Amino acid sequence: MSKKFNVKKLVDDLGGIIPTSQFAETHRTAPYRWIRTGSLSLKILERIKSNCHRTINIDTYFEDTQ
Repeated sequence: MSKKFNVKKLVDDLGGIIPTSQFAETHRTAPYRWIRTGSLSLKILERIKSNCHRTINIDTYFEDTQ
């Protein structure tokens, strides 16, 4: 059984595209690419966790794939 990271759910939980790009310190359109490709780098996740003052449990965004 493999897992897939649900980037769209993360972006939605962070308040949408613009807040997510601000937390990640990236261009406004970067989250669209992450959603399209279904991936983002560990460096981006680190920035989001550092800049977002909410508790983010990354494990909740991993889903089983078939």
